Amino acid sequence: MTESVYRDLVNYIQKIACDHQAASSSDSLQREDSYKNFPICLQTQFFTIIRLPDFVIDYVSSSIYKVLGIRPERMKVKTLYSLIHPDDLPIVVLASKKLIEFLYGEHENIPAGELVASLGFRVRKGNGYIKLLNQNSLICRHEGSPLCKVLCLYTDISYINNSGKINFDLRTNYTLDKFKFPDEELYNLANYFTTRECQILSLLASGRNSEEIGEKLFISRHTVDTHRRKMLAKSHLCNTAELVAFAIDNQLL
Repeated sequence: MTESVYRDLVNYIQKIACDHQAASSSDSLQREDSYKNFPICLQTQFFTIIRLPDFVIDYVSSSIYKVLGIRPERMKVKTLYSLIHPDDLPIVVLASKKLIEFLYGEHENIPAGELVASLGFRVRKGNGYIKLLNQNSLICRHEGSPLCKVLCLYTDISYINNSGKINFDLRTNYTLDKFKFPDEELYNLANYFTTRECQILSLLASGRNSEEIGEKLFISRHTVDTHRRKMLAKSHLCNTAELVAFAIDNQLL
């Protein structure tokens, strides 16, 4: 993750929170000792406590070492974002912004623990990637200020879902009139290819060339080639064989 992307996210969070009065002491918030007995599976899960709007980690469970191979004392928010797969990073950053908007928006009075927003994405571990399910829930808010803490639970779900497709989920008993997760902007970003591009990909996978695809879809060969170039650019791949393999591996067809 580049420094500019990280700083942009931090600045965005602080901008969203700026309409609230300055945060005071965090003495009334939960202390670190209260997190140590949080029930998790030590082999496949770890959790962090994020303090907002500072966007810093107040606590990280020791099990992060078993899941990601990172010592707890070395873990920072920036560290985690730097491990996210490059294709997933723009989506995760946008999702983070959407959740911050929600947290400091018109639904800010929803009690702590009454909403869980989740997304699944790929994170680097060693020389490869694993799929993490990230579940986020507000656990405490400092009354009269923007200071609050969010529990972020991470579960390695590679054994059931190791695709490159970003997954979203929102669970709450409250009626949310305007907030959707994902909203249209986030959904569109998370879906790599348009309907037309998926049609072309499917025909490429069946062995058709650009001319044959154009005849099948009633579009010109030039249009097909333009779509192919755009798909290669989106996926950062070099040729059609890699593109088709990428689409199949990530369940995009």
